[in-house]
This record gives sequence, C-alpha cells and structure tokens, in this order.
Amino acid sequence: MGKKKKILMVHNFYQIGGGEHTVFKNEVELLRDNGHEVIEYTRSNDELKSDKWKLLFLPFTTVWSLRTYIEIRKLIKNEQIDVVHCHNTFPLISPSVYYAARSMKVPVVQTIHNFRLLCPNGSFYCKGKVCEKCRENGNFKEAIKNKCYRNSTVGTIIVAAMLTVNRKLGIYKKISYIFLTEFNKSKFDKLIDINSNQVFVKPNFVSRKGEPSKGAHKRVFIFASRLEENKGIKLLLELWKLLPKDYCLHIYGDGTLKNFVEENVKENISFYGFTPQKTIFEDLSTATALVFPSIWYEGFPMILAEAMAIGCPVVSTNIGNAGDILVNSKGGTTFEPDKPDTFINAIEDVLQNNKIYQKNALAYYSETLSKDKNYVLQNDIYEHLFGGVRTYIYAGRLDKGKGILKLLNEWINLPGTYVLEVYGEGECAAEVRKLAAKCPNIHLKGFCPQKELFNSLKSAVALITPYIWYEGYPMNIAECFSLGVPVVSTSIGNAGDLVSKSNAGTLFDFEVKGSFRKALDAVYEQRTKFSFNAYNYYLCNQTPASNYERLNKIYDTL
Repeated sequence: MGKKKKILMVHNFYQIGGGEHTVFKNEVELLRDNGHEVIEYTRSNDELKSDKWKLLFLPFTTVWSLRTYIEIRKLIKNEQIDVVHCHNTFPLISPSVYYAARSMKVPVVQTIHNFRLLCPNGSFYCKGKVCEKCRENGNFKEAIKNKCYRNSTVGTIIVAAMLTVNRKLGIYKKISYIFLTEFNKSKFDKLIDINSNQVFVKPNFVSRKGEPSKGAHKRVFIFASRLEENKGIKLLLELWKLLPKDYCLHIYGDGTLKNFVEENVKENISFYGFTPQKTIFEDLSTATALVFPSIWYEGFPMILAEAMAIGCPVVSTNIGNAGDILVNSKGGTTFEPDKPDTFINAIEDVLQNNKIYQKNALAYYSETLSKDKNYVLQNDIYEHLFGGVRTYIYAGRLDKGKGILKLLNEWINLPGTYVLEVYGEGECAAEVRKLAAKCPNIHLKGFCPQKELFNSLKSAVALITPYIWYEGYPMNIAECFSLGVPVVSTSIGNAGDLVSKSNAGTLFDFEVKGSFRKALDAVYEQRTKFSFNAYNYYLCNQTPASNYERLNKIYDTL
C-alpha cells in the first residue's frame, strides 16, 4: 500500500458533547495507533461565548468562512496533507473547508453523522414525527415556516442560506462521502450521485465495554438512552403494559421526561436514572435484550453497537438507521411502533431465539464494528481517494485447471492500481513467471507459511478462485471465510456454489467480456457486507461445533 497517508482531521465541537465528538476523537486515535500522522483542525462553539464579534458575523461565516479557507490551505501546504477528512463543519468551520482542499488539489471526504445537508435541524424530525419535506421539495421553506433550527426563524434562515448557497455553487457534488449506514446514504439521492465511486459506507467502531454474554437471564430487558420523546420512552412504557408481569424492564438515563418515567414505574419496571456505563453494561451482559424504541431516524446509535459488542441482542423499532442495522446484522429483531402486536411478537422472538441473535450480534461486531476491521475500511477509503492500490490474492497450485493462466491474462489488462499477489507452486510456474514479467502489478510470492499467507489475506480485498473445473471442496475458501475475507470466484462447480450460497463475494465468467473487472469492483465496493457474510457463514456452518451438530443430525437419521 506504500507509505501511510497524512490526514487532516476537521471537526467543529458543539458546546454540549455528543456522539460525533466521541467518533472524531476515536478515529484520530485509531489512525495514530496504525502509524498515520494526523493533524487536527478544530473549532468550538464555546468561542461564541467569549467573542461577540464572532456571534455578530456568524450568519455570514456559517455560509462561508474566509478564516477557515486561509487556515486550511496553509495547513495543507505546510504539513503536506494527503487527505482532508471532515466530521462536523457547522457552524464555525463552514463548507469553505471543501473549497480550500479542492483549491490545493487534495481529496476531501465528509463523514455524514446527521442529515444537516438535507434538513436544517439535522434530524428529519419535526413536531413529534419524522419529516422529510425539505428533502422531497428540494428547498427549505417548510423548515423556515416551522422554525426547525432551535425553534428560531432567524437561525433556520441562516442554516437554509448556508445549504442553498453551497448547493448553487455545486460543492456538495464535488467531494467524497462516508455514510454510516446504507439507510443514511439512500436519503442523499436527491443531493448527490449515491452510486458514485466517491461514496462509501463505513460504520463507526466501538470497543467492548464488558465481557461477551455467556447466557441471558430470562425476561430482563434494558432501555439505556436519553429520556426524550423522540427516543420512544413514552411508547415503550405504554407497550410494556401489554406484556406479562414477569417481563422486567430496567431503565437507565436522564432527560426532560425523567418525572414522567418515575410516575410510570410499575412492579416490573425499575428506573435507575443516570448510571455509570460499567453498571449498565454489566446488566446488559446478562439481559435478554436491549430495547431501542426510537421514533426518529437516529444517526448511528452507539448503544446498539456497544450492545452487540458484548453479544446482547437488540429489539428496535424498524425506523431509520436502527432498523437498518438490525436488518443487516441479524443481531436482533424489529417492530412497528404503531402496531402493538409486532412489539409483542418481537419480544417473544428474541426470547425464543436468543442464542442465535447473540451469535449474530457478536459476528457483526467482529466483522464490522471492531477497531481492526474499521481501520482496514477507513484506510481503504483513503487509498481509493488518493488513487491507491487494491490488493487481491491467488493462493493455490499453479496448475491449468486452477485457472491461473486465464487469471493472469485478464490481469494484464487491468490498471496498475489493481495488484495481484500469487502464492503457490505448480506445473505452470514457468508460464506464470513469463506472464508476471509483463505486468508490474502481479507479485509472485511462491510457497510461504500459512501464517504469512493468512496475514496477507486479512489486509487484501479478496481471495480469487479462477477455477475452470469443478473442484472438490475448496478449503482455501473455507479458510478465508474463517478470517472474514470475501472471495471472487468463477461460477463453476463447488467454488461458485459456495460463494453464491454464502453471499460472501462475487462471481464472474471468463467468457463474458467485462465480467471479471465488474466482479473485482463489486467486491471492493461492498467489502463490509461480504466480509460480514463470510464470517457469519463460517460461524453457522464451518466451526467444529456447527459441523458436529450437522454430522450428528445425519447420524440420527440413519
């Protein structure tokens, strides 16, 4: 991959901390831990308290800040920045950071933590319900009418002006984006080309705040969030009345509805108020599930990720990002907030299938939300923005039936950023060396210890199995699945069948023009999904325990 990229991380801190601030600090630490030099450019809204002039000019600097433009250009030049990565730019930094980076011909990527570019209050939530009128209408008249930004007409006009001016200038179509979920990305279809190769999906990562669950106490459920109406606490308390008395609910948190919660505590509901995280996660580690009844889209609910990190299933509304995470992870189940019977069914489902949801939650954490996996995804994005390489691996005998010669003939026609590492020996070794000599992005590694090969696979995009015969049972694919590594395979025989059934990679046909390149690009662009599917298939089908279960069932039928 070459030398580590030098990153300029950009963030505007609010006066009250939140998830965005935590993610910014976590990513800075993650990059430094992995050898990147990181320069931070930050501003804080606390500046507005001490400087009345800044407050006076805020309506103008929110739209475009000359200070930001000058300082970012200077930093890029003096520090030799490779990539500018923005988290929050509102309100002091402003979109002028994008113009500064582009003027210096440096890639700029924006992580989307909320819906601010589409909705002045950033949440798609107005007057107690989800609202997408500004997104659908393409303007902000409804937001101004409803005083959506902090219940202020003036404040909403300022945000609307920032968004409208910079839309007209076209800057939002000229930068790259990291979305936290596919759901988030889908909402931006009217602003940008969400299918562009400059658009990525990468969730936030979390660290485990407790030991993985070893078994749940029956019928104990946890709510841990702010006590606000949009978090669904009123809805949850109403729905809990429908459950038997031995279904216990533990509520953790504080907020404007604290008194309401205290007034509605029943014999099977316990309220603990604001509580240290350690205590909450000790309770989660033995609970049946976390309950997340949010009635708005959310950004990326960290409590869901943290629960999955310890193998605690989740019961959530099917709204927005929380619902999207549950569908993709299979680490829990969802319900419709306006249909009480779906809530009861979801609770019963998570009770009956708790072990399955535990396993899925842990797999999703390991393959998607852990620090190591997240760094690989983030670094891949930087490499892509910088025109970096994509490394794929062939590991097997160098025999004609394995398709190695066809693979190399295809590779010769690919751009230099597509790198193939070839591991193995065999009857075609001499022909392989001749073909490799014509292409500098084919690297012959020969025979190597399995540990070295596995380390290379972990940092590669995918294993390639270009077989042109049926094979027996391809153990190299099974071993890749155990590492969470996707596979690009021909559609022939057992290899193609295994990749297809597991949905852990892509298929191609040497005889179809463009099929191979398309398969390589698809696995690169959807690496997160395929990596998760690979590891999940391994857990469900290829571990000694799962294999024994299936073998024992066969014996039972004899």
